[in-house]
Amino acid sequence: MKLKVESTFDVAPEVVWATFDSEAFHAQLAAETGMKRTVVEEREEDGIHIQTTEVRRSKNLPRIAAKVLGSSQLTYIQTNRFDAAKNRLDWRVEIPAMGDRLQVSGVTSLKPTPTGCQRVLEGDITVRVRMVGAAVEKAIGGEFQKTAVRAVEIVKEILRAG
Repeated sequence: MKLKVESTFDVAPEVVWATFDSEAFHAQLAAETGMKRTVVEEREEDGIHIQTTEVRRSKNLPRIAAKVLGSSQLTYIQTNRFDAAKNRLDWRVEIPAMGDRLQVSGVTSLKPTPTGCQRVLEGDITVRVRMVGAAVEKAIGGEFQKTAVRAVEIVKEILRAG
């Protein structure tokens, strides 16, 4: 399943990146989605900022996804590779309970515009589970898309508040 979320901001890319990485953003997103984020590792490597986080979601998953995962709660590991010079964030999500039966990855990029920047998040979700893989992809993809759209709204709210 392909994912894509496009949005525009009336501020420079570095302001958008900083806002997405701010405590205010993470606190608001956690309050609304029930996702608690813990940084597991952070390092620099050849100009790339690499951050690995563990995310635990307290809200229940859709029934089909919960059945495949064996739990109504979702825990995942996300690894981000941020290249500030290219305004590009490569990300990968792993769900330990799924092993190699699930692949989630993508790229988020910001492109300067005359009035600010455009953000494009593109990703892929692949679930390799016989007979229900497509349904699980749809359930996980729908939740991901909804959260990604709300994340953009939160950032815009924070920017408006100054």
